Amino acid sequence: MFKVKAVFENLDSVIDFIEQSLFPYSLNPQTLTKIKIVAEEVFTNICRHAYSPKIGFSQIRIYDDAEFIYIEFQDEGVPFNPLASETPPLSNPLSRLDEGGFGILMMKNLVFDLSYQFMNHKNILTIITKKES
Repeated sequence: MFKVKAVFENLDSVIDFIEQSLFPYSLNPQTLTKIKIVAEEVFTNICRHAYSPKIGFSQIRIYDDAEFIYIEFQDEGVPFNPLASETPPLSNPLSRLDEGGFGILMMKNLVFDLSYQFMNHKNILTIITKKES
């Protein structure tokens, strides 16, 4: 478990922790890049929204089972399930679209799955990726 203050200045430390923790899995570079993009989106959203205007902490835990690797982000900020957010329509030109929702869409398209739960006063968002042979 890696605990870090949820501030933008700690993003590099979070990505380094994830990279080092995933090294034993020998993921291909493309998969690792996708995970890092999604992890950056998750962590920056925690920094931006979970505790605003205060500052809190985020915990990152990485674990696996026979088929998957799980990268779990926890925070004790405002309860928010990003997966329940409505996906913005992509039929409109970008200039006419409201801000928000695109990060969720991007995350869903880059990794195998995402899950969210609110448990013990914590937001828990988990990135799920398949192990590679």
